[in-house]
Parts: sequence; C-alpha cells; structure tokens
Amino acid sequence: MKNPVLSLLVLLLPVGAGAQPTQGMLLVEGVWQIPTPATALRAFVEHENPDADRAAVAVLRQVFNTRPAAELDAFAAELGR
Repeated sequence: MKNPVLSLLVLLLPVGAGAQPTQGMLLVEGVWQIPTPATALRAFVEHENPDADRAAVAVLRQVFNTRPAAELDAFAAELGR
C-alpha cells in the first residue's frame, strides 16, 4: 500500500511546485508576467503592486532577460528619482 501512495506523491510534486510564481514576476490582471524595465518602473512608482520591489531587482539582476548596460543604467537612475 505504501508504494502507490508514494508514487502518487512523487507524481504530484512537480504539479504543486510548478504552480508557484517565480519570484520577481509581476501579477498583472491576474496573470504572472516577466517584468520589463517599463512595467517594473510603473509598478514601483504606482505603489499598487506588492511585488514591484522584487520585479525591479529582477530587472537589474537580469533574472529573466539580458539587457544593455545603458538601459539598466537608465532604469536604475529612474528608480533613484
């Protein structure tokens, strides 16, 4: 009896793990989205999205996409204002 239960748990583990949003993504209208500098800055300035800080950090650390240094510098300067 232990083997079928263990097998079921092993099969369901990836489903539960995959349902978690990736840290640094933004919840926009009920959908998790990868932040761009523009969307992260808008969320940060508007203070309406609790994940805005993490999204800004994800953009600066280039977690999801790589960006040119000039674009990241401009984004960081806007965040500093």
